[in-house]
Amino acid sequence: MRKNTHFLFFTLLILFSLLVFHSAKAERNQPEHSTSSHNKGTSSKVLSDAESIDLSIVLAEVYDISISKGDFTIVAETTLQWQEHEHIIDSDEPIIYTGSDVDKKLSQIWHPQFVIYNSETPRDTQNKSLSHFPDGHFELYEKFNATIAMNTDIKTYPFGTLDLYIELSAFAHPSDEMVLEPILFEIGHSGHEHEAIKGNWTIESHHTKKSSVSGLNFGGKPFSHNEFHFEIKHDFVDVLQKIFIPIFSIMLISIFINVFGPFGRDDQEEINEYADMRIGGQLTLLLTVFALKFSLGDDIPTTHYLNLIDLIFITSMLLITFNLLTSIIILYWFNTNKYDQAKKWDNFLNFGSPAFLVIGLVLCIWITFS
Repeated sequence: MRKNTHFLFFTLLILFSLLVFHSAKAERNQPEHSTSSHNKGTSSKVLSDAESIDLSIVLAEVYDISISKGDFTIVAETTLQWQEHEHIIDSDEPIIYTGSDVDKKLSQIWHPQFVIYNSETPRDTQNKSLSHFPDGHFELYEKFNATIAMNTDIKTYPFGTLDLYIELSAFAHPSDEMVLEPILFEIGHSGHEHEAIKGNWTIESHHTKKSSVSGLNFGGKPFSHNEFHFEIKHDFVDVLQKIFIPIFSIMLISIFINVFGPFGRDDQEEINEYADMRIGGQLTLLLTVFALKFSLGDDIPTTHYLNLIDLIFITSMLLITFNLLTSIIILYWFNTNKYDQAKKWDNFLNFGSPAFLVIGLVLCIWITFS
């Protein structure tokens, strides 16, 4: 009896072990089920081909263009359009979501996203809406403002054009999943009498450039990247009255002080009486140039090289310094009774100082445009 009981116990134990072993093996061999991302917001979308997203952008306003800081501010409107065949609705009119309903709806479906690649700060969204059309077509509208970094590469400033651009990247989706297709790029709304470019700038042209870039996300996979370029030209009249007229006036006054100053007099007894005007006048003009350069800091581009305006300011400083030092030397010769030498150099400077200015300006133009 006891022997039969032990046999039955070991038989049941073996059968139980076999059942547990087969159950664990079946669980390990069970395939993992992928969850559709259409209900997962911005997670990856299983596609045979990359989803093409139609991108439209209108720059409603471009203002605070700072060539010294290297940035500008935009107010822009964008639309992203894509097709979702799984979300066809039984309606003759599109369903429009606004406010907080937009984010709620987007959290339930797959949707494209972009980031302003060259923005200094995150964009500030003013308005956003989502339109769901009966055929499953979606259109995401957004109006925002952002501060954009720019390259102040304008060697011939105030001549020439400045290339500004906005970079939009599909950072949340690799290129094999989604591609941004720019279909519209406008500066200001067509047919609307509104100056989109604020300040002393005029739009010359605009174009788009489509490419791809790689980042640290997606294991280094590339993602869609669009550049929206627009070239602007500075108003020359503004630079003329702010920079050119003041700086050339200072240089001409410096020359006139040399030509019509007290050293041109025949009465040597009046030299000391009028010497302060010539030396003091040149010194005052030199300090005025430094003050003018400092006051125009926001109107002069910050570059790693010398642009045209920088060269003109350097020429004016060298000219005034040249006139100041020669005036001091000539005064010294007069006071040490070297009248002939002093008069000779004073007469030479009547032509030498204007020649210095002309040669300096020619070099400025040659260095800038060569």
